[in-house]
Amino acid sequence: IRGAHSIATSVTMADWLYVSYITPLAPGDVDYAISLVVPVNAEGLRLLPRRPYATLATSVYDYPLSARFDEVDTTVVFDDVLVPWEHVFVYRNVELVTAQFHESPAHVTANFQSLVRFGVKLELLAGLAMKLVEVGRGEGDANTQATLGGEIATFCAMFDALVKAAERFPLVSEDYARPDPQYIYAGMSLQRRLIVDLYRS
Repeated sequence: IRGAHSIATSVTMADWLYVSYITPLAPGDVDYAISLVVPVNAEGLRLLPRRPYATLATSVYDYPLSARFDEVDTTVVFDDVLVPWEHVFVYRNVELVTAQFHESPAHVTANFQSLVRFGVKLELLAGLAMKLVEVGRGEGDANTQATLGGEIATFCAMFDALVKAAERFPLVSEDYARPDPQYIYAGMSLQRRLIVDLYRS
C-alpha cells in the first residue's frame, strides 16, 4: 500500500489497523476499493499523531477530561507497506467494499454508538452549564433558566428519545435486530446544527 489514511482514532494504542473506504465509491474508483488489516508495526507504516490537547497541563485537575480521555487522532502514512493476502478482505471491488458497510449492519451500528456517545456528551455539557450557573449564583435569572431548561434540557431529551426510538423500533432480518437507521441519521443531521447552538448557550 502507498498513500495515507487521514484519521485513525486511537491507533497509537492499537496492534492492528483496519483500512477501508466507508464512503460509497464511484464505479471507476477501484484503486480505493480495499478492505484489509495491517499490523501497526509493519515496515513502511508511519504514524503521525496530532499533539495531545493537554501537553502543557500541570495537573489533571486543570485539564480533567483531555488529560485522561483524549482520543489521539492520527494520520497513517503507508510507504510501500506489504500486506499479505490473508490480511486482505476486499481488493479492487467497488461493489463489495460498499456492501460491507451499507448492506450489513456495520454502518448503522457504528453510527448508533456515535449517537449514544453524543447524548452522553450533551448530558455532561448540561451538567457543566448547571455548575457554572451555580458557581456564578445565576440560578434565579429568568434568561439563564430559559437557556438551561428550554434549550439545553430539550437537546438532551431529544437525543435520549432518538436513542430509545432506534432501540425500540429495530429492523429485524435474518435472525438479528439492528437499531432503526431513521432515528440514527436524524440525530446525526441534528448534531451538526445543535452543537454550535449548545456551545453558544
